[in-house]
Amino acid sequence: MREQGKRTADYGTAGRLRRCVSIRLLHLLERHTPEVVVWIQLQILKDVTERAFGRRNGPLKPGSRSLLPFSGRDALAEYAVLTVNCLKKACAVRDRAKWEECRRRLYLEAWRTGDRIRRITGFTKHEDVTRLVIYLYRNIGISMEGRIPGEIQVSGCYFSDYYTPQMCRLMSYMDAGIIAGISGGSRLRFTERITEGCGKCRVGCSGESF
Repeated sequence: MREQGKRTADYGTAGRLRRCVSIRLLHLLERHTPEVVVWIQLQILKDVTERAFGRRNGPLKPGSRSLLPFSGRDALAEYAVLTVNCLKKACAVRDRAKWEECRRRLYLEAWRTGDRIRRITGFTKHEDVTRLVIYLYRNIGISMEGRIPGEIQVSGCYFSDYYTPQMCRLMSYMDAGIIAGISGGSRLRFTERITEGCGKCRVGCSGESF
């Protein structure tokens, strides 16, 4: 019992230290984000997207590029085009079972990534999770404010110029997975979308799993 208590205490101390370091790093990045950080984030999203859509099941084809261009602006544009190409093919599918499988893979691959972020940062408090999510989305051209759990409002979205409403709805499963993983289980419910002609996106975030 004493040994178990010691391990629990050690884990708690390590978790608090990890959170403290992560908070300080996030504070610095909020003030200034080096371009390489944005590039790494987009590269991770690219890999997640390709796995979700089954484009990374084997070796790369000759002439294909595994890395995005090393420029935040160019990398974001190329990632947007990649997602559009994936989404067009997925949205053309008429088989309901295949459609559901695509949504499941999008959510699951994104959740795994979000869960790794949560474990690395040690974030468990609502305010920490909210700050991190807002920061990560800001890096990819999405301006949001709000609280998790609660409501998020998106006032600007880089991808809204690329996506149709159907593409947006499908890609939302990636948003749901990422945020569920980072927060430990929050669920999203969109009530308004920019791609559907609304002035902003409104997203309800339930927090049962916090």
